[in-house]
Amino acid sequence: DDHGHGHDHDDHGHDHDHGHDHDHDHAEGAGVTRSYSEVVALVESMDLSGSVESTALDAFERLGRAEASVHGTDLHETHFHEVGADDAIADVVGAALLLDDLDPHHVVTTPVAAGRGEVAMTHGVYPVPTPATAEIAAQADYAVRGGPVDAELLTPTGAAILGAVAEGVDSVPDLALDGVGYGAGDATFPEHPNVLRVLVGDGRGRAAGDERDRDAGGLVRDDVAVLETNLDDATPEVLGGLQETLSRAGARDVTVVPTTMKKSRPGHLVKVICRPADAEAVAEALARETGTLGVRQSGASHRWIADREFETATISLDGADHEVSVKVASTADGEVYDVSAEYDDAAAVAAETGLAVREVLRRAEAQVRALIDG
Repeated sequence: DDHGHGHDHDDHGHDHDHGHDHDHDHAEGAGVTRSYSEVVALVESMDLSGSVESTALDAFERLGRAEASVHGTDLHETHFHEVGADDAIADVVGAALLLDDLDPHHVVTTPVAAGRGEVAMTHGVYPVPTPATAEIAAQADYAVRGGPVDAELLTPTGAAILGAVAEGVDSVPDLALDGVGYGAGDATFPEHPNVLRVLVGDGRGRAAGDERDRDAGGLVRDDVAVLETNLDDATPEVLGGLQETLSRAGARDVTVVPTTMKKSRPGHLVKVICRPADAEAVAEALARETGTLGVRQSGASHRWIADREFETATISLDGADHEVSVKVASTADGEVYDVSAEYDDAAAVAAETGLAVREVLRRAEAQVRALIDG
C-alpha cells in the first residue's frame, strides 16, 4: 500500500499516494557536512518568499531536533551529513517552492508507509524506520505504518517535509478532482509502483443535487504549542506591547490574564499560542521582553479551528462606496457558521460617513450573508 496526502487548495484539495523508495545507504559521513546553523543561514540567504522560507526552516528544524535527540547534542551543535548536502537542501526548498506555487489552503496525509527491514548507516545497521525518521514522525501529526516492501520508503528528509506541511488523516478525503500528477523514483519493486501521486481537487465540492454530509465536516486540526509564564513585575507598557513583539517572533495568539501570585501579590499570566516549530523562538522573545526566568510549555498539542476566508462588503452612501472586510468561518465541509465584519474597517467607514459603527457592521455582515445564501 502507498501512503497519501491531501491538500485543500483554497477550495481545492490535493492528494498524493507515495510508494517511493530511496535505495541508498544512509552514509551520514559522506558528502557535504553542515551544521544546523549553517543550513539555516544558507536558506535565509536564498531570497525566498516568507512562506517558502518558513516551510523550509520548519522542515530543517524538525531534522535538527531529531538528530540532536538521537545523538544527545544541542540543536545548534548538531551537524547534518547527507541532509546537509546541496541536493538534500534542494529537496526541502524545492518542495516548499512547489507547495507555495500550488497555494493549498489545507494539506493532509493518510498513514505513511515507512517500509521495513534494515538499513546500513555510519553507526551500524538500524531497523526501518531509522532513528531520525522515527523521532520526526513521533513529533508530527501523521501516522506511520510498516511495509509494504523490504526497503526504506520514508527518509528523515521526507518525514520532515511532511511534518512541516501536512495534517494526518485516516483516509483520502472526498474530492471533486481537478487533476492528477505522478513522479517516479529510481527503485523498482515487483508488485508495488514506486511513484508519488498527487490528486488536486475541490475538497468541498459535491455533484449537483447531492446532499452535503454535515456530519463529516467539523473544524480543522491545527498543531500548536502553548507557552506560559507568570509575571509579577511587568509594566503596563511591556504587557501592552507583547501582542506585537511576540507576533513578530511567530506567536499566533497572546493572552494576558490578571492573577494572584505568591504572598497574594497581583501579577499576570501570559499565555501564547504558536506553531511547534516556532516555540523556541517565541519563548526566547517572551523571556527577553518580560525578563521572566522561565517559560513553560503546556501539554496542549493542537487546537480545532475553522476554515477562514475574507469577503469584501461594499457600503454605498451619498454616492460613495466604502469597503469593509468580513471574515467568514466555516467547517471543513464548507458549512458557514459565523460571519463577522472587521471592526477596524467598520470604524473607519463610520468615521467617514457618520453612521454608527454597529450599523456599519450590521450592513456589511448582512451583505455577505446574502451573498453566501445565494
